[in-house]
Amino acid sequence: LEDIDSRLLADLSPGFPSAYKDFKSERLDQIFAMGLDMMQSHGDTLVLLFGPNGDPTFSMKFVEMAKPQILSALQINEFTPQMNTAVTFAVSGLIGVFSSWYTNGKQEPLEDIIRSSQKLLYVIFRDVFQ
Repeated sequence: LEDIDSRLLADLSPGFPSAYKDFKSERLDQIFAMGLDMMQSHGDTLVLLFGPNGDPTFSMKFVEMAKPQILSALQINEFTPQMNTAVTFAVSGLIGVFSSWYTNGKQEPLEDIIRSSQKLLYVIFRDVFQ
């Protein structure tokens, strides 16, 4: 599992910087597009690793992989404790939402999932990053 984790994280990591570059201008659509690309190209593996029979530490490895990219995109040197909590909460929540959608047969239109998730993320980040 650790081998698969490492290879997958290395494969996914380069996509983060470009997705987060316009975060401050509220262009979460790029982040979601990147996430959707990940789910389409690596969905089966991600769902297995995030799931009950996968690696229990993979979710946090994924969250930790995303944090430096978010720092860079926001052009800040380090998160405040409140920012760290918000980012961990948001990325972990997105993992849960997309994993649930994926494992439940993608029954709900993806656009609805994205729209709902974007609204929630705007609320979370609006106050924390201003």
